[in-house]
This record gives sequence, structure tokens and C-alpha cells, in this order.
Amino acid sequence: MLDLLREGLMDNIELKEVPGFYGMYSASRCGLIYSSYTKKFLKKYVAPSGYEQVSMKKNKKPKTFRVHRIIALAFFGESSLCVNHKDGNRSNNHAGNLEYCTHKENNDHAIFVLKKRIPMPKLDVEQVLTVITMTNMKSKDLAAYYGVNKTTIRDIRNRKSYKNITSQLSGVDFTWITSRKYKPNTAKSEG
Repeated sequence: MLDLLREGLMDNIELKEVPGFYGMYSASRCGLIYSSYTKKFLKKYVAPSGYEQVSMKKNKKPKTFRVHRIIALAFFGESSLCVNHKDGNRSNNHAGNLEYCTHKENNDHAIFVLKKRIPMPKLDVEQVLTVITMTNMKSKDLAAYYGVNKTTIRDIRNRKSYKNITSQLSGVDFTWITSRKYKPNTAKSEG
């Protein structure tokens, strides 16, 4: 990229300002993020998830962003949808390789087009309901019992995962199950 700057070829790179960062950062169609402060392209690094990330400052506070989200934001506008890599390559952040889609479309693309195997959920409906209702048990104990990570248990309890089950339970109060003290009937029946 330094060669492009030195040779004056920078003029040939289309840059679009990143919404929410006007005057601070611009994105190129080829997947680079340019800083107006430093007059340089930001250094990208690969997260454990395989996605390229950059650190951008807003109000003098640095925050990490995934490059494909920034490119999509700049070239396609703001959206709460997923950003799909059409070729499945998480480091190919060219605007032509990105598209907005739903979670289902993203998963279908991975399974049917890219032939990737998506792991199936480990817990069934009954187990998820048990996790939600067993508020007297620690997350780590439930995680050990079901053979999942404790963050999985926390996310179920916070309705962030297994949404196909937990979304149907919004507004349902399960505290009566765990708050009720079990009192066995000790009175002898007459007979």
C-alpha cells in the first residue's frame, strides 16, 4: 500500500466515508480502511474466529471492528442483517464479495453453496427449559452436567442462544418452580 501512496496511485482507489465516522475513516472497495488522521491504511489482524479486524477510534476511545462489517456499512449502508462472504473466505473483504443476508440465508449459503458442516445444537428443548428453570444451580455445574461451556448456559438464561426455544418464553415467569419449597406430606391418612 505504501507503494501506491508513493507512486500517486492512491487517486485510483475509491474511498467511501464510513457512516458514523465521517471525516475520520474511509473504506475502500478492496477491503481496506483508511484513517484521515494518520493518512494511512489501518493495520488489520485476524481474530481467532478467522475474521479480519481493525481498531478504530471514536471520541478518542479505541474499539475493535470486523473489516467486512465496515466495508458493508460504507458501500451498502447500515443494516442489522449478517454480512455474508460470497466465496466463504473470511479474509476476502472486497465489497463485491460481500452481501447482507439473514442468519438463515447465511447458514444456508454455508451448508448448500460452500458445503460447510454447521454444528448442531447440543441441548434439546427439555434441557433448555431445565437450564432456565434451575436458577438455584450454578452455570458451571449445569455446564458440566450437560457437557457444554458455562457461557452456553449463561446465554440460554439471558435468552441470547437457543432463541428458537427461548424467544417463545418471553414474559413467562419460572420463579414459582424454584421458589416453591417442596414439603412432603407427612400427615398420615386415616383409613
